[in-house]
Amino acid sequence: MVVGLFAIGTRGRAALLASCGATLILTACSSSAPQTPASPTPSAPAVTALRIDGVPPSLSIGQSVQLSASVTLTDGAEKVAAGVTWHSSDTAVATVSADGMLTIVGSGGADIAASASQHDAAVHVSIERVLPPAPEPPPVPAQSFTGLLCPNNRPDWLPASTPQCSTHDPTRAVYSFQLSPGQTAFVNAQFRAKADYYSESLYFGVRCGTTVLWDRQMVGGDGWQQSGPIPITVSAPCLVEVEAGNYQSAFKSATNTPTDYRIDVSPHR
Repeated sequence: MVVGLFAIGTRGRAALLASCGATLILTACSSSAPQTPASPTPSAPAVTALRIDGVPPSLSIGQSVQLSASVTLTDGAEKVAAGVTWHSSDTAVATVSADGMLTIVGSGGADIAASASQHDAAVHVSIERVLPPAPEPPPVPAQSFTGLLCPNNRPDWLPASTPQCSTHDPTRAVYSFQLSPGQTAFVNAQFRAKADYYSESLYFGVRCGTTVLWDRQMVGGDGWQQSGPIPITVSAPCLVEVEAGNYQSAFKSATNTPTDYRIDVSPHR
C-alpha cells in the first residue's frame, strides 16, 4: 500500500513523500533563540532598630521640644520612621502628643517610648525640682545702747577714802540682737573720756557664742572716741552679743567718774 504524505519544508513548499512500510517522523522547527528565565525581584531592606531623636541634654518645667524617630535598615541605611506611636510613662512629669511633641509639666522622671515597624525605643527624661529662691531676710533693726561704765581698777596712789562709782554703773555691759544669714549689721562703738583721766581704755567686742566676730581696744583722752562702723555677718542664725568694758583707767584726780559709751547697730553703713 502506498501512503502519500506531504512534508512541509522550511520555505513552506509541499513535497509528496511515498513510502512503503516506513515510519515517517515529522519534527517542528523554530528559528527563534531559547529564552532565559527571569531573575526573582530582590526584597526591600528590613527594619532592624528604632531610635528616638531630638531629646535635649537638659529639660525644664514648661519646656516643649519636637521629637522624631528613625529606623535602621539591614543595609545600614537610616530613614525617618513612619506611623510612630508615642507614649509617656508618667504624664504628671512629661506628656507627648501623637506627633511627638514632648512637654515637661512637672519634676521627676518619665520614660518616653516610641513604637514603629514592629520595633520599640525609649528614652528617660529627668527633671529636677527647682526651688524658688529664699526670700531675703528683713534688715536688722536699728538699735542704740548707751550707758555708763565704771573703771575696774583703782590707782595705788588714790586715797582709800576716794569715792567709787555708784553700784549701778557696771564695769562691763552686754547687749544682744538676732542676726541671720544674709543680714549685715554695722556696729559702731563710741566712748567719751573724761577730763579727770590720764588715760582710758575701753574694750568693745562682738561675738556669736564663743566665736569672736570683732573686737577692739580703744584708748583715748578727752572727748568722744569712735571705732566703726564694722560690718558683722554670720553663716547661721545667731544671737549676737556686743560687749563694752571699761577695764583700765588712770585718774588725774580723785573724782572717779564713770565713762559714757554708745553702741549703735544699723542695717546700713
